[in-house]
This record gives sequence, C-alpha cells and structure tokens, in this order.
Amino acid sequence: YKPQEGLAYEQAALALAQKLNSKTGTARIKHKIGRIYWRMGNFKEALKNHFEALDIYTQAGNKQNEGNVMVAIGQDYLDNGKYDEAMTYLSKALQISKEVSDTITMAAACDVLSYLHALRGNIIEAAKVRYDYLKIIEPSGDKDALVHAIAQLAFNYQALGNNADALKYFKQGLKPAKAAGDKIEEALLNASIGGLYTN
Repeated sequence: YKPQEGLAYEQAALALAQKLNSKTGTARIKHKIGRIYWRMGNFKEALKNHFEALDIYTQAGNKQNEGNVMVAIGQDYLDNGKYDEAMTYLSKALQISKEVSDTITMAAACDVLSYLHALRGNIIEAAKVRYDYLKIIEPSGDKDALVHAIAQLAFNYQALGNNADALKYFKQGLKPAKAAGDKIEEALLNASIGGLYTN
C-alpha cells in the first residue's frame, strides 16, 4: 500500500487531462485522488477533490457519476464522524442511482448507509437497508459481495436479538463463501453460528 506513489501518478494524469481540457477525465481523476486522500485519512483533501469532481459531473448532467461521487462524499463524512452530512449525501446518491437504474451505485450507497445507521444505533433501519443491499446484489452473482451482505444482515439481526434470523443468514452465507473459496469468511461464519448455538 503506497498511497503517495499512487497520488503522484494521479496528479500527473490530472495535469495531462487539464492540459487537454478534458472535463470528464479531470472529474474521473479528481474522484480517484479523493479516494486516495480518504484512504490516507485526509478528509479535507478528500472532500475538496470529490466536490470538484461532483461539480463537473453536475454541470455535464452525468447523473450516474454524480451518484457515484456522492457515495464517496458520504463515506468521507462518515469516516470523519460527520454523520448528518454523510446521511445527506448517501441519501442523495441512493435517490439519483435509482433514477438512472445504476445498481452498482445503489448497492454501494445501501452498503455505507446500513453501516451509518448501525453506528447511530438504529439497527432496525440498518437491517432494512442491508436487506435492500442484498436484494440488489443477488442477481450479480458476486460471491464476495453476497457473503458480505449476508453476514452483515445476520449481525444486524443478532444485534436486534433475533437469533433465528441471524442463524438463518449466517448459514445462508456459508454457500457463497465456500463457492468463492473464502476459507477465512467460512471460518468466521461458522464461529458466529457456533456462538449463536452456545448462547
């Protein structure tokens, strides 16, 4: 993991995109730079770059990329502890992605929104949004995403004291985990099932 090296390459790409007056290229690279800063924990720079990318996409009327950048902005705010701002942008991202039938951004928005609801102590809403996330990604067949969605939904049910549904989803997660060859996730799911039976 070498974010500074990645940043140097992205900044070189940005200079070229700006020299060519490529608005789409500039926005795409600004988004990537924002993600690098987010990974580095520099939320001020992450937000600056993400908002610049968002402005370009908004002016171009590119709804799909608008929603995608809004998810990133929501995550910047969330990881910086600014939950109200995170909720605003994640909700907007979900709305826009529904308007343009962008299931990838819809799923990403639901994933982060569910986590945000859980952080705020609203486990019922977290479970509802996590279930929506699961239903969005099920048709994709992405086994890693399925395992993640199912396991998180099971944890939501467990936090609500609904051990029957938690057990159901932990067991359901074993199938895609095995199919993906993810031994670590398979072990964690089995440990969670064992813990539920113990309790």
